[in-house]
Amino acid sequence: MVQERVSLADILPTVLEIVGVTPKQPVDGRSLFLRLQGQPLAPQALLFDVKWKRRIVGKALLDGPWKLISIEQNYEGLKDALQLYQVEQDPLEKTDLAQINPQQLEEMKKKLDQMVASYSEVVAPRNVLS
Repeated sequence: MVQERVSLADILPTVLEIVGVTPKQPVDGRSLFLRLQGQPLAPQALLFDVKWKRRIVGKALLDGPWKLISIEQNYEGLKDALQLYQVEQDPLEKTDLAQINPQQLEEMKKKLDQMVASYSEVVAPRNVLS
């Protein structure tokens, strides 16, 4: 059983490693092969990009006990808002800590921006095997 945070993006690199195929191009995610053999995973921040029209458009970063939500717009009328939660203590995200923890907010925002900048925009499906 994998108890660490993982992403659906981790499935492709895991399957490729299991079958012994090296991708010709970089792929998103990381292989969970060693974890499936009982070795621990290094902690990894997870990036979420949400575009649910008429509901919410934004991004989120889950890193350790912290979750930053960057809302471009949502159904409640919020625009360009940042919300910060300590998800291990507040799993239902009821208490926004952005105002009372500006240092953590700034650190998470910087990390979110760096992660977003590191991902190239996918314009078309690509064949990573050829």
